[in-house]
Amino acid sequence: HEDKKIVSSVLDLLSNYKECFSRNSLDIGCTSILKAHIEIDESKLKIQKQRPLPNNKLVQLEEIVLDMEKAGIITRADGHSISMLTNVILVPKTNKHMSTKADKLILKHQGILPEKFRFCSDLRPVNDAITNKTSIAMISPEQIIARMSNCIISSLDITQA
Repeated sequence: HEDKKIVSSVLDLLSNYKECFSRNSLDIGCTSILKAHIEIDESKLKIQKQRPLPNNKLVQLEEIVLDMEKAGIITRADGHSISMLTNVILVPKTNKHMSTKADKLILKHQGILPEKFRFCSDLRPVNDAITNKTSIAMISPEQIIARMSNCIISSLDITQA
């Protein structure tokens, strides 16, 4: 009986304050507090030599890209304005079968792919091409903690439950 009461309370909390909770791993949130205008010297951009992905990872890459596009994290580039391309690599996320590097190697040699991959891209060339590098004073963790001294803070990640 007590468990049902707790579940009901949590569901009410999630319903009443749904804007405070991520709905999935792609719900990264946005802010209107700060907007940045980044100027890039396109002459410094380069198209990197392509490192092809194995066919068995292309399907996962396409799924990841489509999910990020639907979530508004990325947008498709107009093919006529692309002056820089960077390689993407898929890094396996660990799962219950991959607790050590040896486990990963054994599964890889058996042709077993991890269930999920992390999308990674080397954007150092883009950072090097930024012409209007400005510093923005960020609030320190100590200042945040001081401002929240009378608050109760809790973290609940039900997307991984």
